[in-house]
Amino acid sequence: MSRFFILHLLFPRFCLVILFSTFYFLDSNSVLAASVGWEAPGEVGVNQRFQADVFLDTQGENINAVEGEFEFPRGFLGLKEISDGDSIINFWIQRPKLNLDNKIIFSGIIPAGYSGKGKVFSVVFQALALGEAPVKFSNLKILLNDGSGTPVQASVLSASIKISNIKASEEILGAKLADSEPPESFQIYLSNDESVFGGKWFIVFATQDKNSGIERYEILENRKWKIESRSWETAESPYLLEDQSLSGDVYVRAFDRAGNYRTEHLAPVNPLNWYENWLIWIIIIIVITMFFYARRKKINAKNIRKNDQKSA
Repeated sequence: MSRFFILHLLFPRFCLVILFSTFYFLDSNSVLAASVGWEAPGEVGVNQRFQADVFLDTQGENINAVEGEFEFPRGFLGLKEISDGDSIINFWIQRPKLNLDNKIIFSGIIPAGYSGKGKVFSVVFQALALGEAPVKFSNLKILLNDGSGTPVQASVLSASIKISNIKASEEILGAKLADSEPPESFQIYLSNDESVFGGKWFIVFATQDKNSGIERYEILENRKWKIESRSWETAESPYLLEDQSLSGDVYVRAFDRAGNYRTEHLAPVNPLNWYENWLIWIIIIIVITMFFYARRKKINAKNIRKNDQKSA
C-alpha cells in the first residue's frame, strides 16, 4: 500500500491541499489537454426527473487527479440525488456533495491514471420551471499522470437543459437499470500513530461501487466467544477501535445506494486465551455433568441389582 494511499485514507483534505497546491507551485506551465462537461437529456418537461452524468475527456492524455465545483440554477433544477457509481475515480478525497453555496464539490485520484472519456459522478435533478437551465463548472484542477503531477488547463464544455411543457413521465430519464451487485472487495488496515487518536489502535478502509455508489459503512467489533451484546454501527474511516487489546474480530460492511453490501473481516491480533473462552468452559461443564450423571446412573443400577438379590 503506497504512502500517499495511507495519507489519503487518514487525512483526505490534507492530501488534497498538498497534492494540488504543491504541483501548481512546482509547475505553473499548464497543458491544455482535457475537457469537462455533462451529458443529459436535451429537453424535459416540468416536474420530470432526469439523470445527468458529469464526465472527463482526457483527449489522449493520462490523468490521475481531478477536482472542481459544479453549479446549477436552483430556480430551475431541484437536486434529488448524487451518485459516484461507475466512476473513473478510484479513491475519493472529497466525494461529490452539495455545499452551503449550492455547489457540488468533488475531488479524487486515479492512482494508475486514466485516458479516455469517462464518468466522474452522476446527479438526478427534477425540473422545476419553464426555461433554459444552464449549469457550469468552476475551480477545476486536473493533474497528469506523468510522475510530476503536471497541471492541465481544462476546457469546460457549455451545458444547459431546456425545460418545456412536454409531458413528464414517472421514470427517471437517463437512469440505468437497478443495481444488484455489491460493492467491490476491500481490505481493512490496522495501524497506530501518535498523531492519530493519541497513538491508539485504529483501522482504515475504503472501497467503491461501480453502479449506484457507496452510501455508508458499518462496523461490528466482537470479542470472540465473549458474552456481549453488540450491534452494527455506522462509521467512517479512520475508525478508533473500542477493543484496544486487539483480542476480537472486526467486521466492516460497505453498503451501496441500492442496499447491496459487502462484509470484510479483520482477524484478532491477540486472540483470547483458552481459559477466557466461555464456550470451552461450557463444554467442560457439560462433559463433567454427563460424567457424573452416567456415574450416578451406574451406581443406582448397581444398588437396584443388590436389592433385588437380597429380596430373592
